Amino acid sequence: MTTILTNLVTDEELTAAFDHVMAAPLNDGPVRLLCARPKPNARTYPQSLTLTRAHGVIGDFQMSQPWLELPDGSPDPQIQVSVLPFRSLDLCWRNRDNPRATHPGDNIVTDMNLSYANVPTGSLLQAGTAVLRVSEEPNDGCVKWCVFRSIRPLIPTTSGHLCRSIRPPVTRCREAVGWGYQI
Repeated sequence: MTTILTNLVTDEELTAAFDHVMAAPLNDGPVRLLCARPKPNARTYPQSLTLTRAHGVIGDFQMSQPWLELPDGSPDPQIQVSVLPFRSLDLCWRNRDNPRATHPGDNIVTDMNLSYANVPTGSLLQAGTAVLRVSEEPNDGCVKWCVFRSIRPLIPTTSGHLCRSIRPPVTRCREAVGWGYQI
């Protein structure tokens, strides 16, 4: 059986929303949502996430079934934590009550301009007490999320980042995400 998704974002809507998406705060963006994926196609929305250097988000299946591996077969730490701009999510995540319209699974959703011009590769983001390094691996979405985005990149400069946890602790919901952190 083929499922036909409706109410997809149009090119006109993407173009019209660009300035609004890019006008997000350049720093200290409030965390709007936290998400963990205990298994494929499952989502939990905790009040805090626990991150470690070895495993990224505790309770998220991504590092036990990674889509990107190192040559030795171990999970690539560049994909431990995914961060998505809230305005991009809000534009595309429609029909939220529909079970097939699943949240994309990005771990931290923040109202912040996450364009590469504002937060380039290698930048350090602080989310709560955790410090994350923006990886060179782009956060261009899984196949299912690309379908919700009408099978084309949302706005390439606003798709968020994949990060590596470089300082463990706990990230609590509603604490700002900021960049320019110094180790």
